[in-house]
Amino acid sequence: MNVRDLGGLPLEGGGETRHRVVVRADDVAGLSGGGWRSLDEYGVQRVVDLRWADEAAEDAPRDVEIEVVSVPLFGEGRAGSFAEKYDGYLDGVRDPVDWYRWAYREALAEFRPRFARAVSAIATAPGTAVVHCAGGKDRTGLVCALVLRLAGVPADAVVDDWALSEQSWAQDSVSWIADAPDDVERHRRRVFSVAPPAAMRELLADLYARGYLEGAGVPAAELDLLRARLRGES
Repeated sequence: MNVRDLGGLPLEGGGETRHRVVVRADDVAGLSGGGWRSLDEYGVQRVVDLRWADEAAEDAPRDVEIEVVSVPLFGEGRAGSFAEKYDGYLDGVRDPVDWYRWAYREALAEFRPRFARAVSAIATAPGTAVVHCAGGKDRTGLVCALVLRLAGVPADAVVDDWALSEQSWAQDSVSWIADAPDDVERHRRRVFSVAPPAAMRELLADLYARGYLEGAGVPAAELDLLRARLRGES
């Protein structure tokens, strides 16, 4: 599993982020009834789902009343223009750092309004928010990087948090790669299974989270609220 509370991370100037504000996760749709009840008991009142609609289409029903806000972060579906652009680029890349360096910048530029919707949904959550996609690294990782930098978490700590996804997957990655149906998919899975710190470090070096989010349309009051909550100031 690739799940962790974003509390306990260092803040620039001292202190650390507050627990039970934002939890990042991989696909929570596979939780049992007991798993959903555990979220409820933890204080989760909103789930921000970054998956494509077709990924969520077969989710099992649940008996816990937790609000789910769907924000398909990378467009309405993987098929079509997304696959042509992003998968097409990936198939010609051999160094994962090159892939993440290009793909993350492209996604932040292309889907900026969707990033704004996702962060707004987190900021206005009435209680703890869970943000998730399928694997918890790319879509979730970018949203969480923006949220953590907004709160004042140093870039190095954000990089370390992102890189934890590779460790979380390590036990399953070998079999997942081996089970690929062909060499093209096997290459993609090899790249998707890693989280090279250098790529995220380069991205954060020239990304001003607040400016990006304000420019995308997130109200300043919501950004102030989310920052204060994560910093334990409200």
